[in-house]
Amino acid sequence: AGCGDTTIESGDSASQLPYPEAMAEICARTEALLADLPEPSEEISVADFATEVAGILADEADATRDLDAPDELDDDHRAFVANTDEQAAGWTVVAQSDDDEIGDEMTRIAELTLGRDDLATEMGIPECRRGT
Repeated sequence: AGCGDTTIESGDSASQLPYPEAMAEICARTEALLADLPEPSEEISVADFATEVAGILADEADATRDLDAPDELDDDHRAFVANTDEQAAGWTVVAQSDDDEIGDEMTRIAELTLGRDDLATEMGIPECRRGT
């Protein structure tokens, strides 16, 4: 079940902005796409929801990967992209798992989200935080 256009492209306006603003824009678009997804198990199956989330996060990783980070943020930027890729892969696992197998992967995704939030804070891009 597709939920509309969930593509985040790096060649658009974000790539024309200074690095922090470009990252913030990409993260804001991702957050909006995630917020627009139907509720799992009420309006969409868990597998379809997880597939949609995985695609959105993979697009975000691609878009951020294409940005040129300042030298002082290069290591954190690469870690941010890798973390986002790992979260996308985790959601793919969730999409392919039975309901009783999802818990461990969701815990792993939550841990990755906390790490991503720490990176976003260190990088000075609070718009890229997702955890509570």
